[in-house]
Amino acid sequence: GKFDSFTSENWIDVVVQDADEIIHLTSIGDKLLQFKRKVLHIINCQEDLEILEASFRFAGVTSSTQVATTDFGVIWANVNGLFFYNGSKIQNLLDDEGQFLLNKTTWRDTVTETKNFEVNVGYNATTKDVIIMRQGSDDTHQSGGFIFNLYKKNIIKLRNKFTDSVKSNFVDTYDGNLAYIDKSTKLLKIWNPEPSDENRYTGTLLQTRDITFKNPSV
Repeated sequence: GKFDSFTSENWIDVVVQDADEIIHLTSIGDKLLQFKRKVLHIINCQEDLEILEASFRFAGVTSSTQVATTDFGVIWANVNGLFFYNGSKIQNLLDDEGQFLLNKTTWRDTVTETKNFEVNVGYNATTKDVIIMRQGSDDTHQSGGFIFNLYKKNIIKLRNKFTDSVKSNFVDTYDGNLAYIDKSTKLLKIWNPEPSDENRYTGTLLQTRDITFKNPSV
């Protein structure tokens, strides 16, 4: 075998010089999702042909933490809603036949484009819950966010759930938990669906001398 190689013809002219930047890339099946700040491009990557299949204005993101992958498709949050793409169609999960499931001001107070206050989106495969966690906190937002259940199609507003700090993106642990790092305490915390604060992660962390640079091996 040999390494993957690309000829000079292997490129995709999607949209250029649009005063926007690529924030996040992900895929589902043979579809590549290119998230910019103001728009989402869906590119169909078939065997020897890449086609710009569709573009959706107002479906972009300002941070890669706003996008998560589920066992049904890709989900992401921005000021305009909670979007879901299953490989064939895009849907705003908060739009029920033209009616928003909650007050739009309530949603936009939490899901903001303000730098360092973007939301983190995670997915709990066991409960089918999508967790929208707000960065930072103040008296208005009270360490909150939202939970949207993909089966029940309902949304719950969280209050006083997370610490008032900057947090990392969500990651899946080896034992099936959803975790993130609280950057103020440097602790890895697990998502706790119960109405209480998050717990410090007590599972096993993979840590080697080569990664931490403490007495690395030769």
